Amino acid sequence: MKVPKMVVADYLKLLRNTKVTASKEHALVNQDVRDGFVYFRTSGAILAFKNLLRASELGTQPETEVYRQKTIDYEWDKETDGLTVGLVLERIENIRGPDGSGYYTGRCPSCAKRGKDSDSNHFRFNPEQSVIYCFSQCSRFDIVGALK
Repeated sequence: MKVPKMVVADYLKLLRNTKVTASKEHALVNQDVRDGFVYFRTSGAILAFKNLLRASELGTQPETEVYRQKTIDYEWDKETDGLTVGLVLERIENIRGPDGSGYYTGRCPSCAKRGKDSDSNHFRFNPEQSVIYCFSQCSRFDIVGALK
């Protein structure tokens, strides 16, 4: 049986075209990559590839990506008591990122209220993983309260 394959650069372009940016299912590190090609050897890999191609033809995201994003949005909403990512990005002082892991860094709003975190590096958040954190041990509730 001939195994379907695609040039790595074309596969990455397909991911960009379908707006698949953070899906572990489609991540290159989780694919069978050799000699400049991505190979689709299992029935699951072939199905995921077909879904990518279908989404590309329709100009949409694959259903798995839409579901993943809705799950992320739900978890983020639950963790932040309804704060939007846009609001967090707007209100955090000296915000930088995201880095390669999807984390943003900035001045913790809870620390800022107390005149702390002058280096603007205590606050970290990653909306994809529903993480909102202060290295100075401010609680999530303190941070969310300071942002509202």
